[in-house]
Amino acid sequence: MSLQEYKCQPKLERLNIFMNSLSKTNRTPEYYVNWIKVEKNTREFELELNTMNYLLGKSNIEEEATRLFTNQPNLLTAIPSLIASRDKKLEVLILDEDDLDFIDLDFTSPDVNKLDDYMEFLNDSGLLAFMKQNISRNLVDYVYGV
Repeated sequence: MSLQEYKCQPKLERLNIFMNSLSKTNRTPEYYVNWIKVEKNTREFELELNTMNYLLGKSNIEEEATRLFTNQPNLLTAIPSLIASRDKKLEVLILDEDDLDFIDLDFTSPDVNKLDDYMEFLNDSGLLAFMKQNISRNLVDYVYGV
């Protein structure tokens, strides 16, 4: 049917033609993963992730992570990629039995004076336990998968 023929149809018929001609999806295989972006985002933190591989499987991971991040706070910039967060500045709700509070964690330029807050987040989010028990080889490969 030509465009002119389509335009001459009554409104309801045009709607039916339109609805019946819709595709089930517009998602090509390239839609699902942007590998160029994956590669770029992973490479951005590759050095930090490889350094943090030191923590994998450590039985005293909280102590080791505190020591590592105290000496190299820039490693914290890679944390959002480990938790699949696009946000690099997180506002986190802290629930206590008697109170609730908010902490702001800036992973673009980590504040060493707030290391306890970062560590609390890493522990409470389950990331440290996951690194201790579930990732046995390489954080770079893990981030590719995320």
